[in-house]
Amino acid sequence: MSFIDPEFDNFFAKTISALEPYLDNIVCVGGCATALYRYHKYASRVPWDFLGTMDLDVAVPQILPLNNRPPIAELMNNIGLKEIFCGNKNDAVIKYAPSDRKNSADIEFLCDLSGLPQKDQNRAAIKVQKGFSAQPLRYLAMSLENTWNLKLKVIPEFQNLKDLTIQVPNPAAYIVSKILVRDEKRKPEFFQKDCFYIYEVSTTFRNSFTKIHNEYNKLSPCTNRWKKRFEQNARTLFADEYSEGTVNAMGVYKDLGELKHPNFELTEEIVCRSVNKMLDYMTSTFVEYQ
Repeated sequence: MSFIDPEFDNFFAKTISALEPYLDNIVCVGGCATALYRYHKYASRVPWDFLGTMDLDVAVPQILPLNNRPPIAELMNNIGLKEIFCGNKNDAVIKYAPSDRKNSADIEFLCDLSGLPQKDQNRAAIKVQKGFSAQPLRYLAMSLENTWNLKLKVIPEFQNLKDLTIQVPNPAAYIVSKILVRDEKRKPEFFQKDCFYIYEVSTTFRNSFTKIHNEYNKLSPCTNRWKKRFEQNARTLFADEYSEGTVNAMGVYKDLGELKHPNFELTEEIVCRSVNKMLDYMTSTFVEYQ
C-alpha cells in the first residue's frame, strides 16, 4: 500500500518536512490535494486507489516574508532539489526537482495572478521571496482562503510526520478554480485531469455536500460574475454522459489503469450523476444549519 506511489510518498514526506516552517502559509493544491481529501474527516471511502500524480503543487502568497525562517530556496537546496525551467520561453514552468532527475517526482510553487502589476502578469514566474519564485496562476487566491486542515498522521504512510498539519483548499474553492481556469491558455491534458479530479471530489465528499455548499456561499475572493460563469461552464461540461467533462473524466480513469473494485465499475452515467448532484447542492439557495 502507498499514499500515491512509493517514490512520490518518499518525495512528499521529505519535501513537506523541509517546508515545516512554512506550513501555516502554504496550501497543497492540484492532484495531490484530491488524494489528501480522502483522509479528511468529512470524506467517505472511495472504491479505488488514487489514480495518481507525481507532481506536488503548492500555492504560496504573492509576498512570503522570511520572519526569521530559512528561505524556501535554501530549504529545497538542503534536500537536494534544484530550480529547473521546463518548457519553452513562452510556456515555461519552474519546478524544484532532483538535479539527476532519477526521481520523477517534483514540486511546483504557484501564486495568484490577480493584483500583480501588468508587467508581471505575462511572466513565467515572479519573485515571492528572496531567491525564490512562483508561477502566477489566475483564480488561485480563493484556494488560500478558508482552507481545510489535515493532520498527516492520519495517513498510514505518514504516521512519522505526526506533528505536521497540511492545508488544502476547501473543496468549493478547488472546484470553482478548476472550472474558471479553463478559460486560460493551458494544455489539454491539464483540462482532462481536472475533469477527473472534479469527479473525485464529488465522490469523496458525497456525504458532505452541505459542507461544500456552505464553503461555496462564503468563497473569497469570488465575484458574482465568477460564480455565474462557473455555474454555466460546470453545467455545460458535465451536462450528460456524452459531454466533454464526463468523457474526459472517464478517459483519464481508463488511461491511468481503470482500477476496478469487485463491487463497483465506474461509468459515464455515474460520473455525470455524481458531479451534478454536487453542483446541485453547491449552488442551491437553501440554508442548512449544521
